[in-house]
Amino acid sequence: MRGLSIKHEVRIAAHGVSMPEKLDVVGERSALTCPDCGGALWRMRDDRPLRYRCHKGHAFTGLSLEEGYENRAEEAMWAAIRAVHERVTIAKERMRWAERARNAVRPDWRPRVSKKPSI
Repeated sequence: MRGLSIKHEVRIAAHGVSMPEKLDVVGERSALTCPDCGGALWRMRDDRPLRYRCHKGHAFTGLSLEEGYENRAEEAMWAAIRAVHERVTIAKERMRWAERARNAVRPDWRPRVSKKPSI
């Protein structure tokens, strides 16, 4: 069975994109997703070494899959940091724009500072 499974997997790899039914022959659908495309992953039945494949043609060993998740997590964290910085930048730009627009209408206008009552 091992030789047949490997030959079938090689044919799947040669064609790139595969129908899920073809992957069901050589693997078992897993709860994991492909770090490259986000699609479902199949764990290959012949698990020496432990391997995964998605229907788009991406293939991973257990170690390369872990590395893919690590890279994807790092990219997501940097994207979140960039998004926060961009929100701060746009807030400052909008504030400066509002001040310029206000000054063009009423040059003597200044924001009122409310004093907190002292207790």
